[in-house]
Amino acid sequence: MIIGNGFLAHNFSHYLNDRGVIFFVSGVSDSNEICESEFIREEQLLIESISKMNNELFVYFSSCYVTDKDMLNIQYYHHKENMETIIESSVLNYIIFRLPQVVGNGGNKNNLINFLFRHIKNGKKFVLFKKATRNLIDVSNVVNIVDFIISNGMYKNRIINIASNNNVSMMELVDIIESIVDKKALFSLENRGKNITIDVSEISEIIKKLKIEFDNGQVNYMLRRYHKRQG
Repeated sequence: MIIGNGFLAHNFSHYLNDRGVIFFVSGVSDSNEICESEFIREEQLLIESISKMNNELFVYFSSCYVTDKDMLNIQYYHHKENMETIIESSVLNYIIFRLPQVVGNGGNKNNLINFLFRHIKNGKKFVLFKKATRNLIDVSNVVNIVDFIISNGMYKNRIINIASNNNVSMMELVDIIESIVDKKALFSLENRGKNITIDVSEISEIIKKLKIEFDNGQVNYMLRRYHKRQG
């Protein structure tokens, strides 16, 4: 069963008629969201969905960045932490998957990758933090890892990070997109930002079994494929 109709709902549509699993993917998708009513809407729908459960496996997608103290000052990440707490305290059979920046067709138009492609292609200036890194993962890899975990009955009542084991710097990311669109980015560089390390040790063996590669070459390939499909 799928609750939601957005980016992740589309990619997990093969669970639509699975009565043993509930994917709750109707949450706030924009990390820059500040409208309180949007957070309340998700919380109310979450509580309502939980109240109708029997013994299905409840799957929720949170953010890897809720563990970073600085991020919890942002309303979106504080909200995600609250949703995790509700699930942990009221659901008997669940898995919470924490995700970084997920790349794929149909993602939020305001996400980082869409922002960078749009600004570089259109010659719009933006601010680039020199010390910042980002963790990017292809949505197809997220699906494959989640499918593996569910089909093997792993990590019940756990919170699991699904992310790349390779962070890419914002400078490298801009270089990659410049090469894809064949256009130089217009940005002002600030000596700011941080590298947030995500622990993926829980899925390291799964990554090996599925033969998933995480490096800058893979990021380049992923973004080129994404851009080609976007047209």
